[in-house]
Amino acid sequence: MLLKLVRQILQGVVVADGSTEQIELLLSGLVIELDGQLQIKNRIYAEVSLAWVEKQLIKLRPYSQALQEWVLTRNPAHLLRQSALNFAQTWAQERSLSDLDYQFLLQS
Repeated sequence: MLLKLVRQILQGVVVADGSTEQIELLLSGLVIELDGQLQIKNRIYAEVSLAWVEKQLIKLRPYSQALQEWVLTRNPAHLLRQSALNFAQTWAQERSLSDLDYQFLLQS
């Protein structure tokens, strides 16, 4: 998914490997390849994009509302239980999640 790749680029080093997703970002003009690594082309994007990417990824999570409330309060009542937890764990198996996601799922 492109949003996750953009987040990885914003957070650190991503080695250019010619994948379809990387080529799409290069062609869009959002990133450039420099010394074999992908970097955000425009500093403005780099400053604003991480927060925007995180917001967009939150919207894609099936447990986004519970996660947001748990982050704000750390109240165990917002953790997932039973079928919601089973669904989230199954959903998460095929994805690369943030540390916060993993922490939330482990606490649930």
